[in-house]
This record gives sequence, structure tokens and C-alpha cells, in this order.
Amino acid sequence: MTPALQGVASMSAPYEIQRILTQSEELAPVSPAAIQLLQMLNDPDADLRQIADKVRLDPVVSLRVLRAANSAHFSRGRQVSAISEALMILGLTQARPLISAAIMLSNTRAPKLPGFDANQFWHHSIWAAANAEYLSTAVREAPWIGFTCGLLHDLGRLLFANAWPQEYARVLTNVTSDDAALCVAEKEVFGFDHTELGAALLEQWHLPADVCQAIRLHHQPANTTGLPLVGLLQFADEMANHIDGQHLQMVPAEMMQAHQIPLSEEQLQAALPAMEKHHERYMVLF
Repeated sequence: MTPALQGVASMSAPYEIQRILTQSEELAPVSPAAIQLLQMLNDPDADLRQIADKVRLDPVVSLRVLRAANSAHFSRGRQVSAISEALMILGLTQARPLISAAIMLSNTRAPKLPGFDANQFWHHSIWAAANAEYLSTAVREAPWIGFTCGLLHDLGRLLFANAWPQEYARVLTNVTSDDAALCVAEKEVFGFDHTELGAALLEQWHLPADVCQAIRLHHQPANTTGLPLVGLLQFADEMANHIDGQHLQMVPAEMMQAHQIPLSEEQLQAALPAMEKHHERYMVLF
């Protein structure tokens, strides 16, 4: 066991997580500048010009945003080469999720351990993010908040894999794709699971409290009365687990009811093609 993990199981999880976040450089997956930009994007009073100034400082993020702005999904028939112009065309509503995804795809390291597929990880995260963004208005949540939750909901898994690859490889070896079993196995090894670790890091980044809460609770048993963002994320994540190639599969009506999603089975079935098209716009970022 690495020094940072010695004694973890014998200490309270919240205290130990905070200590580890402070001491472990591996648990800083993005730069301070990227964190500041994420904070700006999740500010209800965000200013598009200030965001453009920050995006320009990161050439890789800038390239991804420009590529998206010039794609068929967003382009208005003319090519743009300046970030400020691209963001003006996109508008704040579309710019927020695109830049957030570009930041995470551009700044995070791919773990090198058996059983962890970084490409699959981010494809799942983008599916969950696009699902949550599309369905957010049904539960009266801001679309960009839904997208942020979906994008970052499994960030703790990435942190485990990068900071403690040997220990996490053993976790993945002994667990199938069952999320509940994964959380149990993580707690047995580390004393806390990826939902707690991811939420704690996002709290340290000063992201909105409701985003952190949704991520912390997204694998808890479904009881989301009064917590619409939690239910939204849980449902978006479940839908992202029901993918056949690039097509969303219908989920049981009971699942919608359990997560307090106010749609009928017929309404969701009718929305699936539009949800798939909504997801496609983010594929240009890869």
C-alpha cells in the first residue's frame, strides 16, 4: 500500500479524503487555470468575454472548441478562427458544456492500468452529460448544471486509477460492471468510494454545492424526493449504461418513476432519437 493510503481504512472517510486531497499531487487531474475556468463556467453570472479570455490561454482546449464551433452541429455556414467569435456564435448556453468537456478531455491523464479504459470512461461520461443536459428542463434544472454533473459524475474513478493504480487494479479485477459492488470494493480498499472522492475534490474546486451533492449520491438507492438533480443524474447515468453502439435503449418505466423523472414511457421513447442527435454534437471533441 502506498504511503498516502496507510491507515485509510481505520480513519473516518471525510477526514481522510481531505487529507489525501491536500497531500497527493496525483489527485490534481487538471491545472489551477483549468479549475478556475470550470468555476467560471458554473457561475450563474458567467461573462462570455471573460470566459473567452481564459480559453485562449489553453491552446488544446481552444482547438477543441474551435473544431466544435466549425462542425456541422454548430456552424452557421462560415468558418471561424478566433475563440471570441466562436463563443459569440455558440452563445453561453452551448459554450458552457462544450468548454467544460474540452477542459476535461484535454487536461486529464489516461490511467495506465489493466481494466480501466480511459476512452470508454469519457464516452460514458459524455453520454451521461448529454442525457442529463437534454432532460434537465423536465426536472426544472439548468441544462449546464445537468451536463456538469454527468461529465464529472465518475471523476473519483479516474482519481483512484491515477493516484493508486496498483490498488485500483485489484479493485477492478474483483468487480464486474455492477456499480454498487464497485463502491463496496472501493470502500474495502480505500475507506471511501469514488462518489465520495469525486465530490470532495469538486468541493475543493468550489463547484456548486448541488453538483457536489448529486455526484456524492449518484449511486445511493433511489430516493430522490426533493433532490431533482440527484434523480436526474442517476437516471442519466442509467441511460448511459443502456447503449447499443451509438443508440440509446429504452429503460423500464419504473426507473423513471424511481428517479422522479416526470415523463411517460411514450414520451421518453419518442425523445430517444433527439437525445442521440444531441449527444452527437459532443463527439467532435474527441
